[in-house]
Parts: sequence; C-alpha cells; structure tokens
Amino acid sequence: MPFVDHASVGVADLAASIRFYDAALAPLGARRRFRDGDYVAWGTGAVNGHFAVSRKPDPRPQNAAHVCFAAGSREEVAAFHAAALAAGGTDNGKPGYRPEYSEDYYGAFVLDPDGNHLGVVARLKPEAASTPRARIIDHLSIGTDDLPESSRFYDALLAPLGVRRLRTRPDYVMYGTELHDTTFILAEPDDLAAGTPPQPGFHACFSADSRDSASRFHAAGLRAGATDNGAPGHRPDYAIDYWGAFLVDPWGNRIGAVARVPPDAA
Repeated sequence: MPFVDHASVGVADLAASIRFYDAALAPLGARRRFRDGDYVAWGTGAVNGHFAVSRKPDPRPQNAAHVCFAAGSREEVAAFHAAALAAGGTDNGKPGYRPEYSEDYYGAFVLDPDGNHLGVVARLKPEAASTPRARIIDHLSIGTDDLPESSRFYDALLAPLGVRRLRTRPDYVMYGTELHDTTFILAEPDDLAAGTPPQPGFHACFSADSRDSASRFHAAGLRAGATDNGAPGHRPDYAIDYWGAFLVDPWGNRIGAVARVPPDAA
C-alpha cells in the first residue's frame, strides 16, 4: 500500500489539462481511470492510488508543491519529459541522474500548462536497465517557510498512520513507511522571502490501514492546529470502499486520509 493514496492539482482549463496529462502520463503506463464532473484521475490500473486534476477558478500553482511520478526505466523518464514538452509543458530539468537526491535517482522535471511543478523518477543504479513500477506517484512535497513548526505538525498528524520521519535535513523533512515506498516531503522553497501560499486546487490524501487510523489522523490533526474539512465517514460518492477524513493544515493546504475498506469491514 503506497503511503500517498492520491494527489490532485488545480487547473484552469480542464480540456487542455486532460490532453496534456493523457500524453505525458502514457509513457508511464497510466491512463484515465475516471471522471466526475470537474475532477479527472489517472492511474496505472493497479490498486496504487491515482493522480488527478480539478478545475478551479483560481488554480494558482504553488511553486514549492511538487508531484513526482514513478518510472520504470531511463527510457520512460525521457519519454515522459518529451511527451510533456510536446503537449505544452515547460522544461524544468532535463533527464539525468541527480545524486544530490540519491545515488539511484534518475529523473526529469517539467511545469504543466498551469505552472504546476511535476517530475518523474526511475530509482535505479547506473548499471541497471529497469526497476519495478507499481505505483503512479513516487513522492509528493509541499513548501513551508517554517520547517520546524511544519514538521512538528506533520509528526503528530501522520503518526496514527504508522508514518515516521525517514530523513531530516536543514531544508527538508521526508516522511514515509519505508524508504522505497511513496514518500511525502516538507521542503523550504528556494526563495524563502517569497513565502509559500497554499494552492487552492492542491490536495494530498494519505493511506490509512483502517477506519480507526483514519479517525485518529483526523483527531490528531485537529489537536495539532488543523481545521476540519470533513469528519471521518464513508463516502460512497467517491468509491464504495472509501472511508475518509479531511483537514486543512495550519498553512492552508488541503489534506486527508482514506482507508479503502468495504462498508461491512472493520
């Protein structure tokens, strides 16, 4: 079960974004999985979460927010990058190894037509040809101009999900359940003076292994200073097995937790 169940970003022109993401995500084996009004989601077909866009009247991109997709080879990284540029994206980092992130990080970066920061990474050693690609999102990050306070909040929020810090550095904190699963990162932006306003269309939803842990996530967030955005409960309008809870963190980011369990299960 990936730590990040799904994530979404806001867009102004839904039709244009559908065309962009259809093309950019195809090299990664991702296809449109469903559409509900102004919400469109892509996935690989396995039970591994999804990525979505939602139409917003003011979808301001948050420069410090970043969604990075999972690739299985250097060729897939290059194909994603090329397809995204051909579909109207902007280059933000050509394919290549980034040893400053990790020795096995082969990635590329683009901005989508709305300016949202995207990336793709294949986690493989230089001598390897391919690596398993079992999820659509490799990692997700949001910006903070107060890393100590943000990390204290997310320490408390994520503990009920069995999540811990995997790495702590002066400019970022990484959370997850194991290093090579999906991860969530709090990162200081390159320009601290610019601040990190929330993006109205941005949403991150984490995986819970039970209804109880989703409820405890919600309660922990409220105690730590979040605002209620949806009490724990069954949401069959999303999916028959969707038991979720939603919050807005103290900095305005929309977050949630979902336990994907049948209605008659514990």
